[in-house]
Amino acid sequence: MTTTAMRVIAQPVSLEATQKAMEELIQPGTPRGKLAFYFSACTIQTRLSATAKHAQVLRGYADRPLPMNRDELRALLPGIMNSQLSTLYSIERLWNDGVIHFNTGDSFASQFAWRESMTAAIPGMGHKTVSFALHIFNPSGCLLLTVDCWHIRRIRGLGTNESLTRSKYLAIEQTLRDDIACLAMEEGQGGYGASECEDGDYQSHADLSCYV
Repeated sequence: MTTTAMRVIAQPVSLEATQKAMEELIQPGTPRGKLAFYFSACTIQTRLSATAKHAQVLRGYADRPLPMNRDELRALLPGIMNSQLSTLYSIERLWNDGVIHFNTGDSFASQFAWRESMTAAIPGMGHKTVSFALHIFNPSGCLLLTVDCWHIRRIRGLGTNESLTRSKYLAIEQTLRDDIACLAMEEGQGGYGASECEDGDYQSHADLSCYV
């Protein structure tokens, strides 16, 4: 018996697929902000399928503290990096202290200011992960963009492992906002960015929902 390795490819993301991904995140229940930050932190250098598995575990901590013994949580999250583990515990502490929150307002300016304060407060989380946390928590109201390696490659022609400075991130985000505006005027024709797809199938985001 032979085993075929799962192929991971990049394919263009249409506005329709983007809308579908956002709708999948809204499920019956109540959104838990702490979980949105947890799940986003788990996306750092991790494929969506792996993040979904971690999310299933972390969902069990929506109403209870993370294990005092970090090795206990590490054993439940295969492949988790030490830095990610530290970020998870920082999120728990900062959330309980009321330092981090989702009082973002409904304008790009107010959400931009919120993101600046969250990236300053949470060790290990930057513009991408904080933006994605808001997408998870409030997908229909989030105006921030999650700039990942595929956006960087398309717009800047950079390697997927290159880190972005704040100014570079904001420049790419503005380029994408302009792209989206153009696509909207063209009634959704075409696509922007790209997404990792396993075996050519679009990966569901439903497991990343923070609704419990």
